[in-house]
Amino acid sequence: MLQWKLILFPAVVYISASTFVISKVQYLDLDLLGILFGIFLILLCAYYMFFAKRFAIPNSTGILAACSAFSGVTAGLFGIGGPLMAICFLMRTEDRESYTGNLQMLFVCTGLSSLTTRIINGIFTIDMVPAVLLGVLFINVGKKAGLKIAEKIDAEMLKRIIYLFVGFSGVLTLVEHI
Repeated sequence: MLQWKLILFPAVVYISASTFVISKVQYLDLDLLGILFGIFLILLCAYYMFFAKRFAIPNSTGILAACSAFSGVTAGLFGIGGPLMAICFLMRTEDRESYTGNLQMLFVCTGLSSLTTRIINGIFTIDMVPAVLLGVLFINVGKKAGLKIAEKIDAEMLKRIIYLFVGFSGVLTLVEHI
């Protein structure tokens, strides 16, 4: 069951931060953004590989606001705002159905807001639609292949492989923009 009280506050903070960043991102240097994105991916990999199990995020409104704002900023800059919100919602929900439903509704709200802001600012244009549709097709093909592979690998090994690929992507992105 959706819990709007759980969704509303982080959605407002996330959307505010994301909207602000998206409205400014078009004025930033793309090479600098590439460098920042590469560093972000490397740090994300390092966090999940080495610190996630040892570092517990306190369940408070202040932490939720900070995580929501940070997620909004990273979503505005790089289109990746979900990992920290997933952790926050994991702490704030009782069961898998509540976690999944509420988190997905948050992502619907924030995703629609980000898309609308990018359209209004001329960042996402109609000529990009074919590439996006092609991307959606390949994402789904990759998802199906990944699910088949995931059946043969234990969960811990799969997580490590994913984190390593995130880190490797970060290194490649960083090298490409230096």
